[in-house]
Amino acid sequence: MNLTKNQFILIGIIIFLFGLLLILLSLNNSYPLYFSEIQDPTFFQYFPTIWPGIVLSLIGLFITGFFSSSKIAKFLCVSLITPIYYSYIYFYQYIPTSDGGNVRAMFEIF
Repeated sequence: MNLTKNQFILIGIIIFLFGLLLILLSLNNSYPLYFSEIQDPTFFQYFPTIWPGIVLSLIGLFITGFFSSSKIAKFLCVSLITPIYYSYIYFYQYIPTSDGGNVRAMFEIF
């Protein structure tokens, strides 16, 4: 079974949209982050579907950009890589203390 370029592009778009759905699901189920009574790290306070969502979205963008012959589609895929890759930062945007900066820095190091 040989797949054409258009079929690969469609598969890439579907994978990207499914990953984006997982990221939005995680953002919806865990936003806003809060400071718990128990000394749990902030890492455990959000819904865990963000990691597979980021991976699937990046794979979908790569497939779509690689098999697309349009320069506009390639530009769009490349420009979406950074916001998808750093989408976990959106969770820590409104934490009012300096702990948010520490956690954000920890994730950027990893």
